[in-house]
Amino acid sequence: MTLVYANEALTKSTGIHDFSNRNIKSLIPENRVGTLQILLGKARRDNREIRYRAEGLIGGEDRELILRYHPETHTFYAVLLRESCKPSIENRDALTGLPARASFLERGEQLFHHAKRHQTGIAIVFMDLNGFKPINDTYGHKAGDVVLKLVAQRLQTTIRKTDALARYGGDEFVLALSDLKAGIHASLGVRRLMKAVSEPIDIGNRQVSVSGSFGISIYPQDATDLPTLIRYADEAMYQAKTRGLGYAFFSTPETSLPSS
Repeated sequence: MTLVYANEALTKSTGIHDFSNRNIKSLIPENRVGTLQILLGKARRDNREIRYRAEGLIGGEDRELILRYHPETHTFYAVLLRESCKPSIENRDALTGLPARASFLERGEQLFHHAKRHQTGIAIVFMDLNGFKPINDTYGHKAGDVVLKLVAQRLQTTIRKTDALARYGGDEFVLALSDLKAGIHASLGVRRLMKAVSEPIDIGNRQVSVSGSFGISIYPQDATDLPTLIRYADEAMYQAKTRGLGYAFFSTPETSLPSS
């Protein structure tokens, strides 16, 4: 149960600055180790991340720890959520329940480390809704809220558990599609998102439809930091919208990712 990485929040909480080869059990109270071992066993078998409610994690706070197993190296990396396990209004969009910007940036930190270690790519996707304003103006804000909540649900159910999604503001959403073998593969995921968003929406006694304009930037091809990639994806989305396209890449996507 060896750690190879821990994020800044975990470092600050524990006061430990170097997590290299540190056993995960050293962070957990003794009476919780058994539960953790069961969850880690599931992470190994299913090759997926787990969320662990770290009761009494160093300092006595109840915090949530995200752990992911790397089968190639038989190690784990850990990300401690900055807030306590209690739901936080600041970390969630009040209308859709999606993570807010700050939580998306925290999740991006985790995804970027994973991509760098495994030489995979990440697509940052910026989406803006088409046709939302007329619905909001014609049928009222309640109808607009129904549309936004349903679009958020559709996006969430279309992406994988290893991806990330947040409401960026208004009728804009941002996503991170992880574990890409080539930048061009992002278009496959975006096409699925386009289809999900464009399905008719029932707002009571009538149906309405919206569509999405998607902009895509690629890590590490376009940039290696999340704020820049979000800005590039936003620029690409504007190009898609002005040209009447469903989606556009910030730059020509590569058919394979360069090895580091």
